[in-house]
Amino acid sequence: MCQQLHVQMMACATLLFAMRHSLWFAAMLVVTIACADAPLSRVGDISEDIIHDDAEVTVVAGEEEILVEPDSPYGRAGDLTWSNDDIEGITSGDTAAVLTAVWDRGGGASSGFIQAARSEIAVSLPQVGFPSVVPSAVRYVSSQLVFDTSSGLLDAATSAAFGLWSETPYSVAREAGQQAVLRVGQGVDEGVADNNISVEEVPEGISLRWQERPYSYELFCRVSIEAQVCLEVAGSLRPLAQLG
Repeated sequence: MCQQLHVQMMACATLLFAMRHSLWFAAMLVVTIACADAPLSRVGDISEDIIHDDAEVTVVAGEEEILVEPDSPYGRAGDLTWSNDDIEGITSGDTAAVLTAVWDRGGGASSGFIQAARSEIAVSLPQVGFPSVVPSAVRYVSSQLVFDTSSGLLDAATSAAFGLWSETPYSVAREAGQQAVLRVGQGVDEGVADNNISVEEVPEGISLRWQERPYSYELFCRVSIEAQVCLEVAGSLRPLAQLG
């Protein structure tokens, strides 16, 4: 069964590699990715089982082992600088204490988006995932918890947001420096299988949506990032708390 799955996933990877030469999948692509008779239901685990020799990237289940050549489109999340990891007043403790402290830090921010350290996000959203593979241009990560301003609780639709930047966050316009955005929500559709990624062309790039219970994920990648790379980023989630 594993061998059959491996063959199916290799076929998918080959197909996606060809697609990247065709004007972002040739036209608007709004599908649940599938190959042959079986949907790619484990696309979230794609990087655990496939060695991508052309990109010189290897990710082994449970650990990072990424080889990046100078022209590789991939980079390691472990090499990124998290702009909020040294934010003043980082709080530890249980979930309630951390959420209260972050909410107070924002001073009732009208947008609900409040800067938070990754350790605070990991406590607030246990087992939340973050990509272990990122586009090669990415050097920095901005991180926020997102609140419902009427209740002071986390917003269910978007509970956390991560900006993937090529420049120091907010030092340049988003269009110039922010390469991708990952949003995490707490609502899942019980009728949708985990790890089935839908791909949609949107202004300035593509949007990938999927869920890994208990969270839903949306990854936006700018048009400068190839679709296959964006898909690999989505498929490389690891628990945020385990990413060094």
